[in-house]
Amino acid sequence: MRSAVALFLLFCIQSCQKNDLSLPGCEYARRDGWYIDTTITKVNGRVIREVRPDSSSRFRLSLDNEPSLPLSPCNLPEFFKKDSLRVRLSGNIWNHPLKDISHLPLELTDIEQLD
Repeated sequence: MRSAVALFLLFCIQSCQKNDLSLPGCEYARRDGWYIDTTITKVNGRVIREVRPDSSSRFRLSLDNEPSLPLSPCNLPEFFKKDSLRVRLSGNIWNHPLKDISHLPLELTDIEQLD
């Protein structure tokens, strides 16, 4: 009987938790002088697929309010790797004082698809 009650309580606690997307962090950015330059919250943008010379793809994010700021998400989930997909995102933009970076690394903390 105790195990049934414990299972019931565990189910209730789990079902009451917010259903957040679990995103891994960007470990490489935490080394050698990298720092969080800016934190963005609930910003609309678009996923951009770039094709490399070797025909492989990488995905960037373009923010609606800052389209000239190219961002390179290090932890973009597979589901969101679709060209021109509209998203709302939150995360940390990383920078380095000694590196010339064409696309700033973005560590996503939240992302959702827009209709």
